[in-house]
Amino acid sequence: MGSVRVLVYGGEGYIGSRLVERLKPHADVGVEDRHQWHAGRFDVIYHLAGNVGPCTMEECISDNYLTTQHIASIYPDTRIIFASSCAVYADRPSLYGFMKLASEKILPETATILRIFNAGGHPTSLVEAAAAATEHKPLMVFGNDTRDYVHVDDVVEGLARAYDVPPGTYDIGTGKGTTTQQVLMEFKKQGVEVPYVQCPGRKWDIPVSIATPPDWFRPKYGLREVVANALGRNHTSL
Repeated sequence: MGSVRVLVYGGEGYIGSRLVERLKPHADVGVEDRHQWHAGRFDVIYHLAGNVGPCTMEECISDNYLTTQHIASIYPDTRIIFASSCAVYADRPSLYGFMKLASEKILPETATILRIFNAGGHPTSLVEAAAAATEHKPLMVFGNDTRDYVHVDDVVEGLARAYDVPPGTYDIGTGKGTTTQQVLMEFKKQGVEVPYVQCPGRKWDIPVSIATPPDWFRPKYGLREVVANALGRNHTSL
C-alpha cells in the first residue's frame, strides 16, 4: 500500500477496528464513525459505517444511505472502498439490504464496492448467535438456508487488498455454501450442542446465498475456524 493517508469510517466497529490494525503498519490511518465528519485530504476512504439493526426505519436510512451520501459529497475526488452486503442480492431485500443497494448506486464510478457475505465472528451472525445460545435463550432457526460463512480475518484481508484492485463490485466470501444444520453440526463436532427452536423461513431471507469471489481474494479459513473463533478459541492453534 505504501505511505498513504487512509480514513476509516466505522473504524471502531467489529470489522473496522481490525482493519485499522491491519493497515497501520502500511499507512497513516485516521478513524471516524458515522457521527463525526472529518474534512481533509486522503488517498482513500474506507466506508464501513452503518447500522445492521435492530433499528427504526429512520435510523436505518440515516445510518446507512444518508451516511454514504454525506461521505460521497464530502470527498467527491477521493477513492472510496465501500463495505456493502450480500443482502443486496435478495429478491425482496430487508430495509438494510435495500439501503446498501441504494448506497452503491450513489457512489462514483471510481469506488470499489465489496459485497461482504456472512462474516463469521461478527456479533450479528448466526454463528455468534449459536455460540451464545442457552437452554433459557435458544437459537431461533428460520428455515435451513444456505449461507457463505467467511472468517472476519479473511474479510479484513479482503478489505486491505481492495486498495490494489481496479474499481468495481466484488463478492467477499468463500464461494462455498453451508446450511444452518451444517453449522449446528460443526458446533457439535467441537463439543457444543446448540439449543435451538426451528421456525419457518422469513420472506426476506435468501434461500441460497453463495459468493462468487474474485481471483484476488483467497480466504485462509473455513467453517471449522469460524465456529472455533465464535467459541472463543484460537483458530491458529487448531
